[in-house]
Amino acid sequence: MKEDEPALVSVSRSDEGAYTLDWTKLYPVLAEYENVVSCSEYYEIFAKMIKDMVKAYNYSREDAMLVLKDLFYKTYLQLQREEK
Repeated sequence: MKEDEPALVSVSRSDEGAYTLDWTKLYPVLAEYENVVSCSEYYEIFAKMIKDMVKAYNYSREDAMLVLKDLFYKTYLQLQREEK
């Protein structure tokens, strides 16, 4: 994608009124990775992480996922800093 092109994210609305974002136009890898990545291995790892967070901290599954997502992002940022 060129910098002068606007980033587009497709938004759709369900019959119940919920909005869904399609990030694949902005990040094509999201439409492709399931064909190359061994997803079942990662599902097992992520499921264990969520279950462990629920058990250890009495979080709901949603809260556990949000905490892990935040930690994953912070780890990503730390790796970027280390590369500089």
